[in-house]
Amino acid sequence: TAAVLEEAFYDYDNERNTQGSPMLDPNAWKTFFTKAGFDQVSGTPIDGTATHLFEAKCPESRIALNLNDIGKFLASQLPGHMVPEQLKIIPFIPLSANGKIDRKAFVKSFVVAEQIATSDLPREGFEMTIATIWKDLLDIETIGRNQVFFQIGGDSLSATRFLTAVKKEFGIELSLRELFDAPLDAVARAVEAKINAKETELELMEEGEI
Repeated sequence: TAAVLEEAFYDYDNERNTQGSPMLDPNAWKTFFTKAGFDQVSGTPIDGTATHLFEAKCPESRIALNLNDIGKFLASQLPGHMVPEQLKIIPFIPLSANGKIDRKAFVKSFVVAEQIATSDLPREGFEMTIATIWKDLLDIETIGRNQVFFQIGGDSLSATRFLTAVKKEFGIELSLRELFDAPLDAVARAVEAKINAKETELELMEEGEI
């Protein structure tokens, strides 16, 4: 689990609020998977690291939801003006500290689609490349150049994967701080600047035998 210490973890979920810590211990994770409906949950610590590997089985009886099927069913049961324009499957309904539905958090998950639809599309070059990586990591079809990674579904794990992808793709190090609260176009400019700086440094290096 990773985060920018100054700003992240300020809005704990219920499990973390109970523990008073952003980090869940192995037993808490096992309980989390069990509550989510998984069977045969087991965890194994990886020697020499802070990693704990979990394995679990998804029950065969678990219902697989399909947005197209749900949309067709609603269209067959409701008048046209009552059929929702947007459907989204979420893993759980967010709850407030007192156990009631957190309506603000619930609505926030649906605002993203509207923001993406009205944003400018990424421009050719670094913006397009960064957008492609974000799409793969976040499973989103369209991303605007003014979109912020953490506001369109990104979390600490996917952010770490993105930084790794940037290093693999461009050979430069991008920090979590440079990604936090930065829109896609700003991230693309940061990547381009680091690449240019690296190329300049290589050009200035003296060649010779040691």
